[in-house]
Amino acid sequence: MRTRSPFPLSWFLAGLFLACIADNTLSVTTTPDQPIDIKLRLGEQVLLRPEEVLVEFTRTEEDSRCPEDVVCVWAGRAIIKLRLNPDHPSPSEFTLTIPGTIKSPYDGTPFDTLGYRWTLRQLNPYPRSSTPPGPIPYEALLRIQKLE
Repeated sequence: MRTRSPFPLSWFLAGLFLACIADNTLSVTTTPDQPIDIKLRLGEQVLLRPEEVLVEFTRTEEDSRCPEDVVCVWAGRAIIKLRLNPDHPSPSEFTLTIPGTIKSPYDGTPFDTLGYRWTLRQLNPYPRSSTPPGPIPYEALLRIQKLE
């Protein structure tokens, strides 16, 4: 009696899994009348349709927000950097800022470029005094609105 090896199926499933996690680009359609909120993790990209504008959350420039379990004299702030059309020979970069100790989601400090209004509404995780040092897996909540 001949049995089939489970290895071809295992290789296929492993390849399928890697293909799914390798593509970290979201795709959304924007309209002028309806702003959208999207969550982007550090390193992720979103493709804005129909204009085909690709935006990437490249890094957190600063996170000096007062930890939520500490009393501070300064609220601090967080600044993230976004890159538009990162594969273009001359991509655009800009930063968005959110103050510390504010209620989220935050609706202030928008930035307008390339026909869109960008607002950093939230940046997680919010600092705690017990957070160990090291790389932090940031996730940004962005509001994107197509301008008319």
